[in-house]
Amino acid sequence: MLTVLDLPADPDALLAQHVQTLEEAYIYVGGRLIANTDVQVDAAGKIHVSTDKAIEDPPSLIDLRKRVAAMLPRVDIGEAILEVMGWVPQFMDSLTALSRGQSRLADLDITVAACLTGQALNIGYGPIAAKGVPALERRRMGHITVTYLRAENYTAANPHLVARQAGIDFAQRLGGGLVAAIDGMRFVVPVPSLLARPNRKYFGPKRGMTFLNMINDQAFGTSHKIVAGTDRDCLHAIDLFFNSGTGNLPEVLITDTGSYSDLVFGIAQLLGVEYRPALADLPDQKGWRTRTEVDYGPLNTFARGRLDLGKVRRHWDDILRLIASIYTGKVTAYDVVKALQRDGHPTALGEALAIYGRIFKTLHILSVIDSEPYRRGIKGMRNLQEGRHALAEKVFHGPQARAVPALPRGHGRPARGPGHRLELPGPVDHRLHRRRTDPAARPGLPRARRGRRTPEPVHESPLQRPREILLHRPGPAQQRHPHPARPGRTHRGRGRVGRGEQVAGPGPAGQGPASSAR
Repeated sequence: MLTVLDLPADPDALLAQHVQTLEEAYIYVGGRLIANTDVQVDAAGKIHVSTDKAIEDPPSLIDLRKRVAAMLPRVDIGEAILEVMGWVPQFMDSLTALSRGQSRLADLDITVAACLTGQALNIGYGPIAAKGVPALERRRMGHITVTYLRAENYTAANPHLVARQAGIDFAQRLGGGLVAAIDGMRFVVPVPSLLARPNRKYFGPKRGMTFLNMINDQAFGTSHKIVAGTDRDCLHAIDLFFNSGTGNLPEVLITDTGSYSDLVFGIAQLLGVEYRPALADLPDQKGWRTRTEVDYGPLNTFARGRLDLGKVRRHWDDILRLIASIYTGKVTAYDVVKALQRDGHPTALGEALAIYGRIFKTLHILSVIDSEPYRRGIKGMRNLQEGRHALAEKVFHGPQARAVPALPRGHGRPARGPGHRLELPGPVDHRLHRRRTDPAARPGLPRARRGRRTPEPVHESPLQRPREILLHRPGPAQQRHPHPARPGRTHRGRGRVGRGEQVAGPGPAGQGPASSAR
C-alpha cells in the first residue's frame, strides 16, 4: 500500500523535499510581486488579490452558439435516454434484479427509461404511464424502480457512462477528466426528518440538509451524497471523491471555502490528490515556514506561521496506518476527520496531519497569488458546477429549493423514522402550488379527475405546460382520449383532489412515487 501511495516508511527525506519546494516557492513568488500589480501585501501580512475580469465572448463564438442552438433538434428526454442506453449496452447489463435472477422482462429498457425520465424531471409516473402499453403501466414502473433501480446498480452502471462520455471528442476538448469539483446545494426541510438539522446561516429558524455532489471537467456528474445541514462539507468531500464509482480517479479536487481545512489538505495530499479549495477569506490566511531566519522579501510578514515537523515525524507510523485504512475503505474519511477534530480541539495525530497539510495549503496560496490561469482554472470548474446546479434547480428542484415529505397514501401527516423519504417539488408542482395559494389564480384551477395525474395548468404558454412524455409512438388502438373531469373529494378546504392523491402541507397534490433524495 505504501508503494501505491508513494509514501516512505521514514519521512525525513520526504519532509526535506517538501520544505525545499516550499522555500523555493516563497522566493520565486516574492520576487515576482514587484511586477505583479494584481497582488498587494499590507503591513500586517494580509494578501489582497484583485478580482480577475471576465473574458468576453468573441463575436464568432456568439454567432456559433446561435447556429448550434438552431440546429439542435427538439427531442423528448425519454427518447434521449433510450438512445444513450443503446450506445452503452453495459448500462442495462449492470441493472441486476433484486432476486439475482437471470430472466428479463420484455421491453425492460423502455420501462427503465420511463422511470429515469420521471425521476429526472421530478414529475412522477403519471405523465409517463400509458394504459394498455405493458412497458408503461404504472404498476410495472413501480416494480422496476424497486427491483432494478437501486443504489448498488447505479454504482455498477455509472463507470460505463463516464467512460462513454470520456470518449466523445467534445468532452475531451473540455478536459481530460482529471479535475473534479465538489459543492453542495442546500434545501430547507420544513418537516421532521433524520436528515434535517438547524443552521441559521443557511436555513434561518428552520432546518435543512445539503445535497453534496461532484462533477468532473468533462461536465459529468460522478457522485452525490445527502448530508445533514450542520456538517461541514469537508467532513464528506474525501469520501465522496473516493466513492465516485468512476474507473480512474481525478488527480485534482476543487471545492469551495466550506469544504476547506488544514486536516483535509494533509489527508488529500497523502492520498495522492492535489487539493485546490477556493479561499474566500484569503486576506485572513497566513503562510507557514520551517525557518524564521530565511528572508522571503515582501512575503516575510505573510509567512508568520511556524511548522513543527517534529510532530509529523513522531506520529508518522500512525499517519501511514490511518491513510492506508482510508485508501482501502476500512474506515471513512468522515469518521476519521470527525474523530481527529473533536469539536475543534484536534488530537495529537490530528495536529500532526494538519501540520503536514499546511505545507501544501501554503503552496496553494502562493499559486493563487502568482498565477492568474491557476485562479481561473478553479473559478472555471466552480462555474461549471454552478451551471449544473442552476439547470437542476430549473428542471427538477423548482425555484423554492425546498424539500417536502412524501406522504403515505391515505394519511394526513408525514411519515417519521428511518423510512422517511424526501421529495423535491418540481416546476409543475410549483405552478400548481401558486394556483392553490394565489386567490387571483385559484378560480382557473381545473378539477382533478380520479387517479394521480396532475391537472394541466390553464392560461399558460405551451412551453410552460407539462407535456406527456411518450417513449414510443402508440398505435391506433393505444391512442389516449381525454375524459371529462370528475369531482373529487374535498380535503380540509384546500380544493378538490382525486382519490389516491397526496397533499404535502400547503403544497400541491402529490405526484405518486416521484424521485427521492436518499
